[in-house]
Amino acid sequence: FFISSATFAAMSLYGYTTKRDLTALGGFLIMGLFGIIIASIVNIFMQSSAMYFAISIIGVLIFVGLTAYDTQKIKNMYYAADSETQSGKKAIMGALRLYLDFINLFISSNTYIGMMRYQLGKLKLDEQITHRFPLAEVNEAVELVQKGDVGRCVISMSD
Repeated sequence: FFISSATFAAMSLYGYTTKRDLTALGGFLIMGLFGIIIASIVNIFMQSSAMYFAISIIGVLIFVGLTAYDTQKIKNMYYAADSETQSGKKAIMGALRLYLDFINLFISSNTYIGMMRYQLGKLKLDEQITHRFPLAEVNEAVELVQKGDVGRCVISMSD
């Protein structure tokens, strides 16, 4: 949480104080976001840990950039002379954008850090798995979990 918070604060500060126009960068970041969404949907079927790892790294980079971009965009919107109602709506939308940037940055960085810890052998998840089920037996696995007869289980896509 601290790493994500510090990164978010630093990039938000950069977006607020920089003289560089980040508008052009915003288009690339939004397209990158769509790319992450499409790659995540594809990876649901591929089940590739390498792709999942790449998505988490790219996700961190995209949301770091979006934090700076959105902060600068909110700052520029604030200077426009609007009515009180319009200013309130802009403030809510800006806060929502930054909130989503932070949540997604947090999720992506936790995924990246967790995968690194697992690959380095510091996170021992395999020892905690009590049962393995093929996809054809998913209903039986759910029933056992609901009864409390299974601690942790893995359901594999292939038999």
